[in-house]
Amino acid sequence: MAVAADRAVGLGRPRPRPRLRAVPRPRAGRRGLPFLLLSAALVAGLLLMLTSVQALLAQGAFRLSTLGQQAEKLELESDFLRLRVARLSSPERVAAAARRSGLVTPERVEILGRR
Repeated sequence: MAVAADRAVGLGRPRPRPRLRAVPRPRAGRRGLPFLLLSAALVAGLLLMLTSVQALLAQGAFRLSTLGQQAEKLELESDFLRLRVARLSSPERVAAAARRSGLVTPERVEILGRR
């Protein structure tokens, strides 16, 4: 009875295997050409962009170096001018310039107050 039940379910006899057949190879020539062209264009664009970015970075570094040198030069000039202003505005120099111009020191100084 178990044999009849197995056959009823389909377990009594092994099923025949389906016949295998060769599948034709896909053609790579025509289907792969658009992908290849797109990939080549993308790589060329990326290389062009990378080269442009490198050139811009080099130009910026050169400009930064030039500006740094210019800033140092202007800082030295500023220090020199500050020293010159300090020398020219010293009280001794102002008093000597006043005496050479014919000014004299007053004998009596009055301070006027507000009323």
